[in-house]
Amino acid sequence: MGGDQRARLTMVSIQPDVVLAIRQHAERDYPNECCGILIASSNSPNIISRSHPMTNVHETPHNRYSVDPFELMRLEDELDESTELMVGIYHSHPDHPARPSSFDLKYAWPNLLYAVIGVQHGVVEKITVWKLGDKEFAEIMIDES
Repeated sequence: MGGDQRARLTMVSIQPDVVLAIRQHAERDYPNECCGILIASSNSPNIISRSHPMTNVHETPHNRYSVDPFELMRLEDELDESTELMVGIYHSHPDHPARPSSFDLKYAWPNLLYAVIGVQHGVVEKITVWKLGDKEFAEIMIDES
């Protein structure tokens, strides 16, 4: 997603099967944080059409996440041969709200969307999407139509 397009983004659509896959991943990995990649077509970068679960390799996975770098490299190679783009990262917050933490802000990559999944007692309560501004995250509306 280009910088100009990214800066103007105020709404994103997530396909229902993607929402379901992300919810299942977050609930399956509870009480640890899950993480994965959000993927869209290069023709429609504001429509998340696929998710790709990743292994959380952080040493304290119950409250932090780190995407497995080897899995990420394999996925990037796959996407390079396709018409799809990595447009974001998703991860869960077990027993915490669905909003970015200070850790998330510190380690956020520019030009990506961040979906945060709030999981309370093993059940997903809310999914939010954020984009990184100059010094903080701004919430992006999710088009559920």
